Amino acid sequence: MNHRFFRVAGLFLGVAVAACSDPSGVSQKETPAATPASARPGALDAAHEAYLNGDFIAMSERIRDVLLDPDSNELVKENAYALLDKAYESNKGNLPSRFKLPEGYQGVQYGALRGMTKNGPFYQVFSRGRARDASHLVGLTVKRLPDEVLLDKQTKKGDFDLRDDEAGYKDFVLQLKVPALPGDGVFTIRLELDDGTVSEGWFIGHNLEASACPEIKSPAPTATLADPNPLVTWVPFRTPQFAAFEHRTLVVGVSKADDEGNDWYFWTDKPGDLGAVRIGAHPGILEKKLDAGDYWLSVGAHELRNFGPIRVQRVASTVLPIHVVR
Repeated sequence: MNHRFFRVAGLFLGVAVAACSDPSGVSQKETPAATPASARPGALDAAHEAYLNGDFIAMSERIRDVLLDPDSNELVKENAYALLDKAYESNKGNLPSRFKLPEGYQGVQYGALRGMTKNGPFYQVFSRGRARDASHLVGLTVKRLPDEVLLDKQTKKGDFDLRDDEAGYKDFVLQLKVPALPGDGVFTIRLELDDGTVSEGWFIGHNLEASACPEIKSPAPTATLADPNPLVTWVPFRTPQFAAFEHRTLVVGVSKADDEGNDWYFWTDKPGDLGAVRIGAHPGILEKKLDAGDYWLSVGAHELRNFGPIRVQRVASTVLPIHVVR
């Protein structure tokens, strides 16, 4: 499998990078059943108390402390993650944080991607953001604490790319194929600008690895197609890990096998039970007829939650080659 193939999986990571607004209208509900006091550190008690008081920033900070405490056992961590999910549920998938992006930056993402081909699964981690002018971004680093560097622009740990997905903005993407996705825990994202500005925030990654990918019904892998606007069909899809409070997006795209750009893509934040798109001829999307040649076709399901300005994504994608003749 060549290097070009794995770049394709990242071409359609989703173009809406601005995070949703901070939650409002928080409903107070019972917290998950508490672990016996003798089996948990004080930070977990404080996290439950902050939840009940509607202080979700303090709650998240105390959950972070629990997860980073080497004395926290698995039962304590499971309770902390359950509390986090309950808070997301109460806030419709959006939690606030103290993290502030540099001026001119709209949002930043972290994603864990499980892809599938006829030869089996592959994995990627990525970070993506949008800025008015990304030319001043000299550093972009993602870590899983305490010391696992996942992505780093300066040391070239990952492929860095700038893209023009929306007029007036520049999207920056750093992505890396990995043998396995990182586990749950506390992650950091650090942005450095050439004027010395440093902006670093943290988020909690939980349950981000998909255990299944979309099933494409047609076309078949390596199919030769005479239609320059082929119909793509798949089984409507949510990962087994999907939580009702998460936001969903769907991306279907094709890219020339020998080209770094997108030939055509369809993106929606209201996928519902959609199971078909006609390439280059979907209502409301740019019309285009595919030229003859070899393409990669990708159907990707994105399931998201927002931690302040950080959009945290679980991605499941199926990629297959097709050939178009004219």
